[in-house]
Amino acid sequence: DLIKNMSVTTSNYNEVWDKVCNRFEKKTPIVKSLIKQFIEMPVANDSISSQRRIADTCDQVIRGLKVLGNKAELRDPWLIYIILNKLSVDTREQWALKTVNTDFPSFEEFLAFLETRCSALENCDLGQKSMSQHKFLKSHYAETSISTNDKSNSQSTTLKCPKCLESHHLSYCNQFQALSLEQRKQYVSESRICFNCLFLGHSSKHCRSKRRCYVCHRKHHTTLHENDPPVLSTSTGSQANNAHEISIQSNISVCSNPILPTALIKARDRNGMFNLCRILLDSGSTCSLISDACMNKLKLPRSNARFPVKGISSKKTVTQGYTEIIIKPHFESKFEMKVKAFVLEKLPTNIPKLDENLICNWHELQGMKLADSGTFIGDIDIILGISSFLKILKEGQIVGPNEIYAQNTALGWIIGGGNLYIPEHTSMSLQLDFNIDNYLQKFWELEEIPQEKILSPDEKMSEDLFCKTHSRSPTGRFIVKLPFKSNCPALGNSLNQAISRFLCIERKLERNDTLRTEYSNFMNEYIYLGHMTEISNEEHLMENQNHFYLPHHPVIKESSLTSKIRVVFDGSAKTTSGVSLNDNLLIGPTVQPDLLSIIMKFRLHRFAVTSDIEKMYRQVKVSQEDANFQRIVWRTHKNLPLKHYKLMTVTYGTSSAPFQATRCLKELAIQNHNIIPEASVAISEHFYVDDFLSGSNSLESTIKLCHDTINILNSAGLPLRKWSSNSTEVLQALPNNNSENYLIDVMRSTEHKVLGLHWDPTEDILKFKIDLHTFRHNICTKRELLSDSSRLFDPLGWITPATICIKILFQQVWILHLDWDDKVPESIANKWNKIKNDLVVLEKIKINRYLSYSASSMIEIHGFSDASKDAYAAVVYCRIKDEFGKVHVNLLTSKSRVAPIKQISIPRLELCAAHLLAKLIDIVIKNLNWIDVDCYACYSQIVLHWLNNHPSKWKTFIANRTSQIITLNPKMKWQHVVSADNPADCSSRGILPQELVNHDLWWHGPSWLGLSKQYWPKKSEINISSEYLEKKIINVNLVIMNHNIFDTLFEKFSQYSKLRRVLAYVIKFVSKLKAKVHKTHEIDDRITTDELKKADILCNKWAQATQFHQEIKDIKAERNISKGALTSLTPFLDEDGVLRVGGRLINAPCSSSAR
Repeated sequence: DLIKNMSVTTSNYNEVWDKVCNRFEKKTPIVKSLIKQFIEMPVANDSISSQRRIADTCDQVIRGLKVLGNKAELRDPWLIYIILNKLSVDTREQWALKTVNTDFPSFEEFLAFLETRCSALENCDLGQKSMSQHKFLKSHYAETSISTNDKSNSQSTTLKCPKCLESHHLSYCNQFQALSLEQRKQYVSESRICFNCLFLGHSSKHCRSKRRCYVCHRKHHTTLHENDPPVLSTSTGSQANNAHEISIQSNISVCSNPILPTALIKARDRNGMFNLCRILLDSGSTCSLISDACMNKLKLPRSNARFPVKGISSKKTVTQGYTEIIIKPHFESKFEMKVKAFVLEKLPTNIPKLDENLICNWHELQGMKLADSGTFIGDIDIILGISSFLKILKEGQIVGPNEIYAQNTALGWIIGGGNLYIPEHTSMSLQLDFNIDNYLQKFWELEEIPQEKILSPDEKMSEDLFCKTHSRSPTGRFIVKLPFKSNCPALGNSLNQAISRFLCIERKLERNDTLRTEYSNFMNEYIYLGHMTEISNEEHLMENQNHFYLPHHPVIKESSLTSKIRVVFDGSAKTTSGVSLNDNLLIGPTVQPDLLSIIMKFRLHRFAVTSDIEKMYRQVKVSQEDANFQRIVWRTHKNLPLKHYKLMTVTYGTSSAPFQATRCLKELAIQNHNIIPEASVAISEHFYVDDFLSGSNSLESTIKLCHDTINILNSAGLPLRKWSSNSTEVLQALPNNNSENYLIDVMRSTEHKVLGLHWDPTEDILKFKIDLHTFRHNICTKRELLSDSSRLFDPLGWITPATICIKILFQQVWILHLDWDDKVPESIANKWNKIKNDLVVLEKIKINRYLSYSASSMIEIHGFSDASKDAYAAVVYCRIKDEFGKVHVNLLTSKSRVAPIKQISIPRLELCAAHLLAKLIDIVIKNLNWIDVDCYACYSQIVLHWLNNHPSKWKTFIANRTSQIITLNPKMKWQHVVSADNPADCSSRGILPQELVNHDLWWHGPSWLGLSKQYWPKKSEINISSEYLEKKIINVNLVIMNHNIFDTLFEKFSQYSKLRRVLAYVIKFVSKLKAKVHKTHEIDDRITTDELKKADILCNKWAQATQFHQEIKDIKAERNISKGALTSLTPFLDEDGVLRVGGRLINAPCSSSAR
């Protein structure tokens, strides 16, 4: 392009050459490009190529500078380049104009230029007018400019603050920021300033600025933003729903939320002007960070740098480059600091503001320059890392209320620590998630077969601590100590959180008079019974005393026959050290039987009784010193001062409470076992937490059991209440008690809950209650399907045929990897709707509680198992033949499993079902103590074939399960049953609830179980195809090693003469052994010629056998020699077995050796 318009002639050559040299031989741009290439080299990693690239670039730059001359290698070009990049565009242009004809300007010339430039800027008074600020305000606050016309041109008016008349916008005015929110609003209104852009001349209604509040995005300026007032709930929902909400919100651990130190600073943009930004001072950050939005606002140059940045949550974010920024305080100050910051797309937003009233009341800060007064609400633009943070620290620190600190810095006084943010009134709906977790946990726990557990070290420690530290008061009550872990971390401050959460609960109680009254009654009863005592002022002021404050909240239980509300205490609330009381307590082992055992034993008694211990946890005292870890705050009215109490009993909400209460019950049974054995066994085996389910087979023994149990428990201050029985005689024989909750009126209350089931004592039957929600918006989501279906409570698996259909749907939903609120496919939703609509009919099911069992009955256990492609199941029945010869068949329990997602063969699934059945029968035998009862198990032919042979014959999968089945119950009698008579088929394939209600095969087993054994199915021959047997394949590798002594000898000796003599000695040794055996004359030790000849013969025979093995074999077999090199020589074997040549030589008149 430079010379394209010049003709190609000889006369133009010199002119063209001069133009090219003037354009491309300027040394200053070349030096600048080389220095830029050197400084902006990318960071190398560990690869050889990247490090080689660094070395090549350095060599290229150094060689290039040498070519340009000595001046190019001096320091001056480097210093000028570095400093020039830190100056404004205008200044760089001025320097370029000044040095356009100079190749290597000196650094002294550059400094002189800077001095001249600064003087010129001062004379032009450019420092008073911020162009960047003007541009920002023009785009942020208005789209029009205010101008006045003169004769020749128009000139913009000077921007002035209406408050202090300085040259800045109203939002940056210190006097305006010092006003409270109400005062700022009043000033803006009285001065007729726009609420949106804070400019004079128009209202917010006619404001053309597109900017809105940074916090709420409404049409007002950010400095006029007001937090929304707390919205009071106007819901008229049931108490149960409200109580659930209160319970969930209170169960959330509220961690201490300390104030994070922030500062308002001025940051220099690309044009050299300063803009207001907000920074967060983070001493835990190893580098400084800047948001991408702030980079765009300041228009700063960006250098390449992409690497992952990891936060505390281990979430990685990749940087988008880095820049260097100059910052200074937002007030007048000579301090400036350069910060290297990496660019991130987004930094933390909306750091909560400080409470202005609390800052105003902090007298020590009055008159001091605060880095951030808290009036500015906005995003964090920059995070100042540890290196820059330490540079700004200055001498001076003030300790304020509630552990707040003010620290003097070069940016002003920063405020941090404590917990003084204005509370944000956020409405959280966590009820559904909480219930799903609990319901799902219970659902799957009930599906597991109980197993004997080995105590862990912590559980053993809990047991040892209880045995060593428990005692009984003069009145007989148990006194226990809290089981603290060894070397547990120290607890921090818990009082502030307890007060904060109490005030929150108090506000909720104010909106519900009934709930407030019941809450107060509950706490007043606590005080009246002495279960909590007020802490004296002297004790409260003892700061060196270890203590913990428990937050508390209400839980409502509408189904309760006594109190509908219960106050629960939160031992999991974190202290300021991040440790809660429950973190330091041992949980302890489970010391009571499982739910399955309790309910099965409950069905054995002809006369049944139920009861529970009144306020069981609160009947056990806690030692005086440990009660300080159970402090609370409470007051009956919001106008009264808060009082401090300590709970003197085992407290619901602490992790050790269940173990301590139940362990006291077990200890009571142990102490009375030799005195009243029957009642002691009932206390040990018939309690599930505080619920008592027991009985006996005679009226007299039942009454005696009740009296003995009452006496034992009363001796420890554990009164029983809410007695119920299927016999009015038993209830009438109980001791008189004036408490209205002592007896349940059987005539008025037809049924009540017993460990989740519903028992009707008048008919002596067990029933189900189905409590499901309806879909919202008629949309079936994963959350709602799991929430509703997991509410089904079936501890013994009586409705397994219905629940297995739901579990199969669970698996199908899980495979789809849906989110909680995603809509499930229509096919699954239709199946669920069909099941759900029928679930209510399960309430029609009536199960006889009593199994018609007595000591003289003949008992048999019958188990059935089955498998399908979707699931496998096992079901157990008891067959009882009473003293009159009548047979009673009852369903005991059932369990099911969905088939694994990874498909396996049906025979293997059938074996899994048999294994499940064996474990289930083992649990039934142990729980009911039916050790000598005959057990029958019916199943498929292939499983029977596997069980009838030793496990070692089968593959690992089969061998492991068959061996476990045989080990669990070696006397079990297995036989085949057809599918039509197998009740487990119902629970492996699933049936609808409507069909289950009157399904006789499921509830009573096959019809032949009620007949005598002669009518039972006969054993049939088992004919199984070998392809299904999965026999264990044994691989045998046979290795034959043909080892010859001559091979070893020839490898060992390299000289034939030496080998010959060794063989001769071997022959002599053999001859000596023979002579010794036959007791002949002794042989001389010296080698003879005969022995040497024999050695030669042996060597010849070995060599011939190696080369002519087949020929020798043919000669010995008197066969013709196969074709080969010896065929024409007519070979034969002499008397020594040596192969010799035959033919005409055989007629020669000489010895064979000579021939």
